[in-house]
Amino acid sequence: VAYFTGIIGFSQSAVLLMLLNILYEISPRENRTTYIAFYNLATNLTLIVAPWVGMKIYKLIDFKDSFVLIAALRLASSLLFIKKPKNLSEDPSVCINVTK
Repeated sequence: VAYFTGIIGFSQSAVLLMLLNILYEISPRENRTTYIAFYNLATNLTLIVAPWVGMKIYKLIDFKDSFVLIAALRLASSLLFIKKPKNLSEDPSVCINVTK
């Protein structure tokens, strides 16, 4: 269990660092603090809601199946990064404006 916890910890820290770097790359310099604030808000809201959702899933299905479901969701979300362009700032479709 400690081995898998270590792997998850290293993986999660790498993903969070990568997401923050992507945020710096796609956010316009003049609104960067707004983007960072929105990112932190979204991250912290998921940290509040995720344990509640996890317990609901755990009560609906057994322990092993809940881990299989979470593993499938993590795998599916990691596949989204495969199609990421090398330089996101060159793709205008990923740049959003949260100030409007």
